[in-house]
Amino acid sequence: MELVHSKTVGSKNKIEVQPLIKSPTIQLTGRKVEKFWIVQAYPEIHVRNNFISGHLRTRGVGQGQYPLPYFDMTETIFGRESNTIEICSRNVKVDNVSTAATVDINPVFHPTWICDGQTLDGIPNNYFSRWRADPPFSQRAAQEMYGTDKPSPYKLLEAGARVCKTGALLFLLLGPTNYQWCPPCLKRIGCILLTVVPNNEIRCCNIYYKHSELAV
Repeated sequence: MELVHSKTVGSKNKIEVQPLIKSPTIQLTGRKVEKFWIVQAYPEIHVRNNFISGHLRTRGVGQGQYPLPYFDMTETIFGRESNTIEICSRNVKVDNVSTAATVDINPVFHPTWICDGQTLDGIPNNYFSRWRADPPFSQRAAQEMYGTDKPSPYKLLEAGARVCKTGALLFLLLGPTNYQWCPPCLKRIGCILLTVVPNNEIRCCNIYYKHSELAV
């Protein structure tokens, strides 16, 4: 997948977000003449002021799986990327279509790598073209699902930025957390709110773009 960005690749302030959308869009004009785009497949998700935002109604599945249709939404809007690493993978399996490698700290799920998603020890730098993570978003969930403390979103992103190529997209699905902090080599380009039934939960998909190398 070719990611289109500005001529100034190293400047996070020059990234054009709209060309990253691979699904058909409808261009509209607001009252102040600014242009914005609505995604046809998911009309409550749009690009405005060079930022992706909106709302996705989902149904919880349980057992640490993605709520439906979250996974389909990411692939429909941003295109399918086979060279993707999945963090806190649990039931996500390698298929070489949407997922190339999985990481989980629990060996019972037979991940590609058994390691901490906050460090990704043993995984090479600048290897993957996309990164997805669905970490436990409470201390209780972390203890029940993994027997560990709740992971740090920043450390997850830092490790993800290291193993991803420049131009990669990173999707961090948290609880009701609008997570704006990220390593300097990343720029947050989107935030999509998920409502989940029957759990009556709110979750937040934070989207980042790697625009330069991670400083060591």
